[in-house]
Amino acid sequence: MPAERVPEGTRRAPWRAWLLPLLALGMGCVFTAYLWNELRVRNHERAAERFKTDVRALAEQIEARAHLAAALLAAGAGLHEASDEVTDGEWRSFVASLRLTETHPGVTGYGHVAPQGTGGLAVRIEPGDAAVRTSLAGALRSDPGLREAMLRATRVDAPHLSAPIAPATAGGADALFFMPLYQRQLPHHTPQKREHAASGHVFLMIDAGQLVGAVLAGREPGFSYTLDDAGGIREPSRVLLQHGQDGHPGSRAGLAVHEQTVAIPMYGRVWRLHARAAPDYGLASPVSQEVLPVGAGLATSLLLALVVYLSQRTRWRAEALADRMTRDRDASRRRFERIVAGTTDGAWELQVESGECYLSPRFQELLGVTIDAASVDAKWFRARLHPDERAAVTAAFRAMLGGAAGMDCRVRMRLGSGGFRWFRIRGRLFHEDGLRFAAGSVADVHDEHEAGLRERRLLKVIETIPDMYITFDAAGRPTYMNAAARRVLGSAAAGALAGRAAAGGGDWRHGAPPAAPGEAWSGETALLTASGEVLPVSQVILSHRDAGGGVEFYSTVVHDISERKAAMEALARAQARLQRALDGSSDGIWERDVASDSFFTSDRLAEILGYRPADMPRTRAAWRALNHPDDIAVSDAAVAQLLASNETVQWETRMRTGSGLYRWMRRRGRAVRDATGRAVTTAGTLTDIHDARLAQDELRVHRDNLARLVDERTAGLLQARRDADLQRDRAEAARRLAERANHAKSEFLANMSHELRTPMHAIISFAGFGVERVDRVERDRLAHYFRNIQKSGARLLDLLNDLLDLSKLEAGKMTMSLAPVDLPELLAESIGEAEAFAQSRRVRIRLAPGGAAGRPRWDAKRLLQVLGNLLSNAIKFSPPEGEVVVAVRPLAFADTGTTAAAGIEIRVRDQGIGIPENELEAVFDKFAQSSKTNNGAGGTGLGLAICREIVQAHGGTIRAENNSAGGACLVVHLPVVPAAAVRDADADSPVAADA
Repeated sequence: MPAERVPEGTRRAPWRAWLLPLLALGMGCVFTAYLWNELRVRNHERAAERFKTDVRALAEQIEARAHLAAALLAAGAGLHEASDEVTDGEWRSFVASLRLTETHPGVTGYGHVAPQGTGGLAVRIEPGDAAVRTSLAGALRSDPGLREAMLRATRVDAPHLSAPIAPATAGGADALFFMPLYQRQLPHHTPQKREHAASGHVFLMIDAGQLVGAVLAGREPGFSYTLDDAGGIREPSRVLLQHGQDGHPGSRAGLAVHEQTVAIPMYGRVWRLHARAAPDYGLASPVSQEVLPVGAGLATSLLLALVVYLSQRTRWRAEALADRMTRDRDASRRRFERIVAGTTDGAWELQVESGECYLSPRFQELLGVTIDAASVDAKWFRARLHPDERAAVTAAFRAMLGGAAGMDCRVRMRLGSGGFRWFRIRGRLFHEDGLRFAAGSVADVHDEHEAGLRERRLLKVIETIPDMYITFDAAGRPTYMNAAARRVLGSAAAGALAGRAAAGGGDWRHGAPPAAPGEAWSGETALLTASGEVLPVSQVILSHRDAGGGVEFYSTVVHDISERKAAMEALARAQARLQRALDGSSDGIWERDVASDSFFTSDRLAEILGYRPADMPRTRAAWRALNHPDDIAVSDAAVAQLLASNETVQWETRMRTGSGLYRWMRRRGRAVRDATGRAVTTAGTLTDIHDARLAQDELRVHRDNLARLVDERTAGLLQARRDADLQRDRAEAARRLAERANHAKSEFLANMSHELRTPMHAIISFAGFGVERVDRVERDRLAHYFRNIQKSGARLLDLLNDLLDLSKLEAGKMTMSLAPVDLPELLAESIGEAEAFAQSRRVRIRLAPGGAAGRPRWDAKRLLQVLGNLLSNAIKFSPPEGEVVVAVRPLAFADTGTTAAAGIEIRVRDQGIGIPENELEAVFDKFAQSSKTNNGAGGTGLGLAICREIVQAHGGTIRAENNSAGGACLVVHLPVVPAAAVRDADADSPVAADA
């Protein structure tokens, strides 16, 4: 056999030996290039995700700052609602207490604006000087964006942010934030009523730069950004703040820059945050992260090529020994197969020089393959290895060839089904006949490896959870603590198991163990921390037992409940206080959720009605059924009023108790509303008033019986008394009539003195100015004096004419010249005379379609006077851009006698603030004006009194009423032919019919 050996180095390797190494090197380079590109793409994706998270966080913090500003506005509005008038000093103190620059960066000023005079505005701003206030007042009058923001805030009854404004307008602010204020005595539950009831606004001056600077807290972001106002359909977007360069950040190796745009809702406006960042945003040394894997891949490729080359060379050098080794190997293989046939591991053998490999049947079974022994070699074996383990196996194999004791590797190998599975490969090097053989075993460790991997992942999760996790041996000594437990307990973890004894449950270390494996105990305990503090916790302890049922170890999860304990204790104290108050009260408490129609009732209420708490009705229908049938309508009306009103509603009904009897109950309630004004909850009390009501009814019956007995026994005395009372009433009526006449005379003289004195004083004053300054005053000024004298004289003449007309009408000496009247022409003439006054007040006059036919017999001049007065009043008290509507229609009309004739109704409607219900009749009294319309708009208070006299002289009526949509309406009913014209004309009659 030694003669057959081929001396080493006598043959050279053929050129084909270089093909596989070069191919391995090329494949390694391709894989390295792929790995490098994947690293670059993943780094770019990580940077993009971090960039988006940072931009969204910045946008959310800006929005949160806007919510803080809205709460600040609500505080200012609350100050104004709580006080009839807030002085400048109070406002300065309030704003100073807020410490705007310290607690609300981005808010540069806090102010209040309210209408003043005709078209004027009163503005106060803190901090701010007179120049800032003047600039703001001008902007609030002229800037349509600011006016629109104030109007929208009033209509929706919520804070509203204005469009961006010029920085010079408001001391550097970018926008103003408005909150509406209302007059407390006026309703404001609809947009129209809120506009009418608005008394001003509180506002904040918002600086976008300071706002974003406060959010960033001095830390400049690693990206450039632009903050702008999105504008609207007719409004372009405007830049509020810009940070960084406008151009694209530099891109690296073809990777795109990151861009993100986030819309931020800002109370009626939308701000947009547009950000841009470089491809490697937020990454530390991205180039080095890519270079190191690339270098490792190239080195691995070179090493693999070298290994392949050495393997090829070794194989070629061993070919000469193939025949002899084959015979020996076959014999050895048969022996070896017999040895390992009964084992669970597979066996392998490799002839180092030739590369010939042998795999036992068990090895093939583990891999799930069936192969011919002649086709198995080192190349086939390497191809089965996972690419990530090839280098490690090669290194271990070389170490074994270099003299190491052996190799022991855990690798993944590809199965016949295509997947990979973990195996443990062990081997040693043997020398025989000058040849080297590597042989060993392979074992399936896949399940063991996966279990270890799951254990490591679970341990990582346990280390990062906020709760404490601890394991103990059977004696209660801690064997493992996670980071949270080490941080809180230090070395005092032994108490975490023993601490459960404080809950009264005993200790599993003492006494009988739990009956079943995995049995758990849970409860609340208190532990002693490393700092010596007592920490309340909730704890779960689980026993883990061996196959024999003995405790192997314990595990526990401990959760800190100190905050929950404190909150629960505070809640318990509050509930105890509330319960004491309820127990001391004789009333029951109820609450209803309107949306779900569910009721809550206190135990005291159930006790009052005589039911168990569990049997109390829980719906509106069930509560309604408890009412006495005669009282259901009262209850329904009260509930409807409760849902529609903001006031406390009280009503009394009989309710069926648990005994089946009805008892009188008094219920009080009030509605709680959401931001839209919708009632979401109603709540109140229930009081048993049955005994008091019965006593009241019994007292009323006794009183009635007593009155009847007294009446029966004193009938004669009562008659005499009635006669005396009649005489006394007549005397009293005469006295009251005299007093009323005297009071009317005094009131008339007082009103007349005032009305006459005012124009007369103006005439005398301006005449005096003219006499004193006629020689030195300019002609224009002198003409101004004469015009004022003329105006005051005209007013005085109108007053005297009204007084004369009224006195003639009341005395019956005003002659009415009745003649056929063209009604459309009369209406057109009256509207034409009032048109100039309406245009000066920016009010429209509209004649409603329709009308009445015929030619009524009226005094056209007097009816024109009535229409002129009604139109003048309607225009005077209508808001700018308002509308006065004149409507005419026919109607059946009956006079005070027995003759019925056709009539005509004339309505004059305005859109003003209306007339109080209790003053609808009083406005027709002399010198009387409505308390709502008595606002300095002018007038003597005689116009409507004269109108009533003229209308009554025609046999008609006049009344005032309020429109359902707002404003007042004066209604005139006139017969087509007055009764005085139907009868024969009387020479002494004040109303003469024209032939």
